[in-house]
Amino acid sequence: MSYEIVRTPLEAQPVLYCSGRVSMDEITTLLGQLLPKVFGYATESGATMVGPPYVRYLEFGDNEIALEAGLPVAPGAVGKGDIKLGELPAGPAASTIHTGPYDGLGAAHEALQAWVDSNGTSPGGPPWEVYLTDPGEVPDPADWKTQVFLPIGS
Repeated sequence: MSYEIVRTPLEAQPVLYCSGRVSMDEITTLLGQLLPKVFGYATESGATMVGPPYVRYLEFGDNEIALEAGLPVAPGAVGKGDIKLGELPAGPAASTIHTGPYDGLGAAHEALQAWVDSNGTSPGGPPWEVYLTDPGEVPDPADWKTQVFLPIGS
């Protein structure tokens, strides 16, 4: 699959999220636990959700990955317990849209890294994915759209 990479200026975005650490083959299971928990809390607490859910990949180990899963909210939201209030960072990023099943997202991340390498920049922080398509509304994985961001430095 070919990816169009664009330089994207980002504004800081408040988020509610939960964190976890799992093996690569357990990511889907963990996200199936974390995202509904964050959605439920956001609804219960009266937070205003302002966009689709995301997953940010904080740390890659040999057999594990540390991640946070959540959703963007309007200012004024508060965290509670293991649901934290945080922020997706402001600054320049490279981004692309992946169309298709989630198991193909690795190619989008690789394309972003190759773009960063070939454009004389460097990663400026952990990458994240924004799930633009709700699988409950669009059942065919071939039609799912995910935007992938990689913050860039100088």
